[in-house]
Amino acid sequence: MDEDVQEDNIDIIVQIDDPPSKHVSVSLNPGENLSKIRERLEQNSKVKMNDTLSFANKIVQINNNNNNEIYLAEVAKEDEEKKTLEKIIDKKDKILYLKSEPDWKFLKNKLGLEYGFTSMLEKANKKAFTIMEDCKMTEIVDGCKHNTIEIDLEKDKIMKNDSF
Repeated sequence: MDEDVQEDNIDIIVQIDDPPSKHVSVSLNPGENLSKIRERLEQNSKVKMNDTLSFANKIVQINNNNNNEIYLAEVAKEDEEKKTLEKIIDKKDKILYLKSEPDWKFLKNKLGLEYGFTSMLEKANKKAFTIMEDCKMTEIVDGCKHNTIEIDLEKDKIMKNDSF
């Protein structure tokens, strides 16, 4: 890394989403453009910047009930080359906001959505169908829920054999 650039670095808190799903302390140069910041955050093992994350400005508006409503306004990827980090961070608290919003291409590739499963609940080797290129995702819920489901394959095999 260039020494001049490193000298200009300051500690910035990276916050993903609002309410936050993660906070990470990162040393960044506020004078660098967002494209360069994206490259640095892609290399960060905690932030793991990818195409599902967008830079964002935090906007606070007062609603009809005189309560503050907070929004994250995304920066378009094509504008990242033109904007510097100092233009979008919260200057008082030195917070960089990132908004997560997976797109269908990311989900298709990451989760292998075009592949089915065999009767033994193993991922199939061949595509079961093809997702068209001009798909649009429609959000049907607000937020997400994290939970774990355990599957007992032996119990499922016994149930399947008993039913035949």
